[in-house]
Amino acid sequence: MVWSLVTDGSSEPCPDDVARLKPWRASSNGDERSFRVYIPKGLCEYDKRGRTDRIRLRIILALHGYSGRPLQELRKWQGVADELEAVIIAPEGKADGKRNKGWNAIDCCLGDDIVTTEDDVDFVTSAVDLAVKKLRVLRVFLLPSHVIATGFSNGGFLTSLLALSDGRPSWLVGAVPTGGYQYDPGLYEAAASLSVMHHHGGSDSIVRPAGCCSSGGTGGGSNCPLDIGIKRGECTSVRGAFELWAEANGCGPAPPEGKEEELYSKLVGVDCDASTELYVWTNAGHSWGATFPGVDVAREWMSSVFVDAEMESEEAPSSETLPSPPVRGTSGRRSFSYSVGLM
Repeated sequence: MVWSLVTDGSSEPCPDDVARLKPWRASSNGDERSFRVYIPKGLCEYDKRGRTDRIRLRIILALHGYSGRPLQELRKWQGVADELEAVIIAPEGKADGKRNKGWNAIDCCLGDDIVTTEDDVDFVTSAVDLAVKKLRVLRVFLLPSHVIATGFSNGGFLTSLLALSDGRPSWLVGAVPTGGYQYDPGLYEAAASLSVMHHHGGSDSIVRPAGCCSSGGTGGGSNCPLDIGIKRGECTSVRGAFELWAEANGCGPAPPEGKEEELYSKLVGVDCDASTELYVWTNAGHSWGATFPGVDVAREWMSSVFVDAEMESEEAPSSETLPSPPVRGTSGRRSFSYSVGLM
């Protein structure tokens, strides 16, 4: 599908309160969708401070959960965006028959035809492309941009689907799915390496850590609510999916089970083609729509992934004749780790 920008909020892109952000609207074949764009003050006041250096644009693509809203993701990641000078792009899902908004992410979470026929990977990818094109006109960012996608629950499923898709955009350099992931092992087997930091609640009763799949029997339902994973005859656990990512990223054997009494129990670390991390928050359920206990570790990880991508971009041949932009932050996080949190 070809999406075009109808309206944008660039006339007031940097309010102190993210609730005041105006929606950007895009259309395709008569369908209209929206997303919001947050520009941190460090970039918003770029021209006012007399900055003339060109920088690579960092973007956090934040996807809300089923029945959630973009504002939840904007508030969750605003502090991270301010510190990393990263733009947040927060698209809005499609409403189902119950007027709950969500994403077509294969294994979660909607049976409504209005939603399940949507190509949401295409939409969120197009939202990033449209926003970058507009922002490049307004400011002096240097392409290519680098994007880390994140999402909660239904948004975590879509984040994982985007990361595993055949046509994964070249600007995607990392994924942080929280409380949701893809169950089809074949997607991982065909995936190219990508930095991934996965978070899951150890006490999640909605998207169970052991995986969601058809419960069999006469009822034919799922072992999880909302028919999550009902298309799967066998369950893929969060640890199983993580190990599939580790294999896709060229990591060594999986570490042994962690000691759950340790807050961040870093176990076996081996070289990978890309950072591959899993955090299981032992006592956490399915409640990260508005807040998230892993924000601090995610900020450090995102900084490292952005820096690695920027350094690799500087090493690659470029048609740009301007000087290379400075790299901001610290590089070098390419470990394989399985961690346990008690929150």
